[in-house]
This record gives sequence, C-alpha cells and structure tokens, in this order.
Amino acid sequence: MSAASKESHDAADPSAHSPSAPEPIRIGLWRGERDPYGFVDAVLDRLPSRYTVHEFHSFRAAIEDQARNDLDQVDLAWFEWAERRKLHLSEYVGPTPMVCRVHPEVAYGRSAKEVRWSDVDQWIFPAPGLEHAFKANHRDQINSVVIPTGLDVGRIPCDADKEPNKNIALFGPIHPEDNILLLFQIIEQLVAKDDGYHVHITGAAKDEAVIPYLMHQVKARNLENHFHFYGAITDEERASWLDQCSYVLSTRPLERDWTGVFEAMARGLKPVVHRFHGAAQDFAPEMLFDTVDEAVGQLLDADLDPAAYRSYVENHYAIDAVVADFVQLFDWMASNAYPDRVARFFAAERAERLQATANGVSAEERLDTVRTHIEADDLDAAADAVEQIDFTALNDADRLEARVLAVEMALEQQRYTDALFHADAAMDLAPEEPMVVHLAGQALWLQGDPQSGAD
Repeated sequence: MSAASKESHDAADPSAHSPSAPEPIRIGLWRGERDPYGFVDAVLDRLPSRYTVHEFHSFRAAIEDQARNDLDQVDLAWFEWAERRKLHLSEYVGPTPMVCRVHPEVAYGRSAKEVRWSDVDQWIFPAPGLEHAFKANHRDQINSVVIPTGLDVGRIPCDADKEPNKNIALFGPIHPEDNILLLFQIIEQLVAKDDGYHVHITGAAKDEAVIPYLMHQVKARNLENHFHFYGAITDEERASWLDQCSYVLSTRPLERDWTGVFEAMARGLKPVVHRFHGAAQDFAPEMLFDTVDEAVGQLLDADLDPAAYRSYVENHYAIDAVVADFVQLFDWMASNAYPDRVARFFAAERAERLQATANGVSAEERLDTVRTHIEADDLDAAADAVEQIDFTALNDADRLEARVLAVEMALEQQRYTDALFHADAAMDLAPEEPMVVHLAGQALWLQGDPQSGAD
C-alpha cells in the first residue's frame, strides 16, 4: 500500500485528525501576458478551498536566489507559457512540483526547441493536436495531459432569434502562415456569387511585412468593399463586433487558440473552419471544410442554428468541466507530494457535506437511494448520493458495499483521487476480497496517471 493510500485511509474518519482546518495547498502562478478571455481567472475563481493561489510576475531568467525564494512560498508551481520566447525554467527546478500550460502560439516556435522538457513534472496542452505535434517533435519523454481552454458560457449572451446577415468574423492577428491565399480565394468566389458578404477582421498583423501583401490582394481582387480591418480591440468591442456577424471563418492550417471561435459560437455564429490536422477533435464534421467550394457553400447557407452552435460549446468547452480537469490534475500532483494534507482536506470536506445533507436521513436510507439510482442507470445521481453517506454509521457489510460503490462511481467519473480514498478504506474492511483488491489496484494505477483512464 502506497504512502498516499495509507494516509488517505487514516483520514477516512474525520475524527481521526485534529479539528483544526488543514493547511491549504499553495499554488504559485507565473503568467506574463493579458488573459483576453479570462480563462485563467475563471479557473482560479472556481478552485476548491483546499487550494490558494499566489501570483508572481512574468517568469524570466531569474536570479537563482529570487527563484528559490519564490518557490519556497508555494507547494505547486504553475507556469503559463504564452510568449514566443525561451521559457526559463532551469532557475525554478527543484523539489516543488511544476506544471506548465503551453499556449498554441508558441507550439511551433523556435523557443520550444530550447526548453529542457524534463524540467517540468506535468505539461498541459489545450488540444490533442498540439500534444501530438510536441511529442512528435521532441524526443524527451514527457508527462502530459490535454485540458482544453474553457469558456464561461453563462456570461456570454446569445440571441437565437437574430436575423441572419452576411457578415463574417475572422479573428486576427494575421500571421504570414495563416493561409491568407485560401482566405482570398474563398471570399473572391463568395462575392462573385453574392456581393452582399463582408469580412470583418480584428487584430494587428503580427508581421508588418504581411500588410502590403494583404492590401495588394484586396485591391487586385477588387475586394476593397468587402474587407474591413479593425486592428486591436477591447473585450467590450469584441462582443459588439461579434454580435454584428452571423459567421466566423478560419483558414488557419495549424492548431491554434480557438477560444475566439468558441466565443463566437457561444454567441450563435456559424463556424466555418478549414480542416487542419486534428480539427476533427475540436469541431463537428459539418463545421469543417477542405476546399474553396465547400467553404463558399457553407457561407452561402443561410439556414443557421445559433442554439446548436452554442450547445456545442457548452457540451465540449464549458468552464466548469475544464476546471474539474484542473482540480483532478492538482489533486493528483498534491497527493503524490503532500498526501497527508490532501487526505485531511478530503476528510474535512466530506464531514462538511455529511453535516449539510444529514436532515434526519439515515446512512442505510442513503445507501438504498444509491442502489435505486444504479438500478435506474442514473450513475451521476448515484455518484452524488454515495458521497452523502456517513460510512461510520453503517454495519460492516453495508459499509463495504458502499465503499465499493463509491470507488466504482468515482472511477466512472474519472475522479481518481476520490476513488483511491474509498478503495483504501475498502481494503481495510476486506483486504483479501478479489473485487476490492481489483478496484484498489485500478484506483491506485489511475491515480498515478490521470490520463490513462481517459478515452
């Protein structure tokens, strides 16, 4: 039995520990750029109370003593790598567990080849395509997990009854490698069929050398009245800019940050996206195109379904589901480094849940409720109900059954730290029971590798 398992088991009964609240796990966050969609802030706002976050200035080549001092203040180090320059990590390497989230814009840059990947305990990629590209380009064996960039869809309005128009949104800034020629071919053919279409582009060009080419192509193709450039815009301006459009177009050939496109979809815009490598993992098939004719056909189609576009984002990129993935990762890393503190937090949180949901309902009645939900194949309800059981109030046979059910429900929902918590308690009740041994081994294996149980 691992140290993490043993200490989790010791915490199964809240009374086994001091009534004082356990010390939170301190996460140090290093991020150097503006967060235009508020993603990181949304994650921070939703982290459970067992975590506190201490922000530091942009990571850079640091004086070694300063780096050590920063790390001494935290238990986990979280880096946001969002800039096209070398990621200085060597000054921060030490016993503190490190996690780094790689932004798409640096994925294919030269700086990615200058990083010693083994310096980081866990890498986070926002899309499977980026993870695959990095592992193909770097021989280092790295630990990584895919967690998409999420959106707080509830804060984004959507007018499902908006009258369709012929305005197309395209997110900049424009890169030389953004398949600009394909963009012009699509719009030229589109306006030849219907000259009412207009493209609205935000963001300054990343490379000023591309501006003369853009202007030349616009003029040479007689598209001056159909292209509208806005430059850099504020968050508020972005909302009104999207609300004037019915389509969002992307011709990019590489995996990028699709948060802007997802926001547009959440507002009800129809996505028309070039099928880059890995696109099928980010978008539904009907949202993708391969040829100019296909793109033009999708843009000419005025049969729009704003509610469906928004629903796709809610089902695949909702912030609460993404935060749950972050919490699972942090729990896994913290459980390996600080098993006793994490176990005490789980025990304390469980005690609070039991007290809040007691309402005179016995543990046996709650176990019956779990069985009923399982018979009805309502596993989510069963998982919620099993976490409300006071295991100490059950007899040994019912307690073992409840623990096994709790492990199964946690594994089903990929909550591997919870699964290990309950599996360890079940092992104490029936250490030689084959089903218990099997579940405990499965929980221990998956808790050690948070991605191995994912589809």
